[in-house]
Amino acid sequence: MKFAPGEVLVRRYWRGGHLQRLYLVRVAADDDRGLRLWLPGGSPWWRLAAADGDAADDAPATDPPRARLARQTWAGPDVLIWLPEQTPYAVSWLWDDGTFAGWRVTLEEPYVRWADRGCAGVDTVDHMIDLVVRPDHTWRWQTRSDHGATAGDIPDWTQPHAAPLRAVAERLVKLVEARQFPFDGTWRGLRPDASWTVPALPPGYDRPRAVARL
Repeated sequence: MKFAPGEVLVRRYWRGGHLQRLYLVRVAADDDRGLRLWLPGGSPWWRLAAADGDAADDAPATDPPRARLARQTWAGPDVLIWLPEQTPYAVSWLWDDGTFAGWRVTLEEPYVRWADRGCAGVDTVDHMIDLVVRPDHTWRWQTRSDHGATAGDIPDWTQPHAAPLRAVAERLVKLVEARQFPFDGTWRGLRPDASWTVPALPPGYDRPRAVARL
């Protein structure tokens, strides 16, 4: 399936069979270069939270009824998210007050598209490892805990979940250092359609996780 420019999607992250986070985004483009999504600063998003409101990323594995999705406000920059097909990462272009602020690559499972019950979106699993690239192409790795905080700057590639990603990570670094696509200036001047308003959470956002068809 293809998504139409301006269409509202739900970008969902899963862990252990449970929905952890979701973001409302607009389709900037969906073509042979992949799916591009727009997430402006100030947008609503949702994360799994315990009854007291604290992050509860580990809660589903132990006591799902005590956790719920809590609405947040995206306090970060405007973001263009590029999702290449069948690829274990996503690349984000970042703008602070209209000024390009660099790229962030998140290592994650290849995304899966879905559309039903009056709702559409993409599903994935976050590996909690990011490549942060400044506009001058200096870069660093950043790992995150389940609560989103920085856990360290250098990933432990020997961990079972990280070792298979090492070749992907090394290839990405080579692209950054060579200033090749997607780190070559492509889409740095993109701005959203002025008619795009902040969407409401559509019904059907909590459908079961979509999985890739073999």
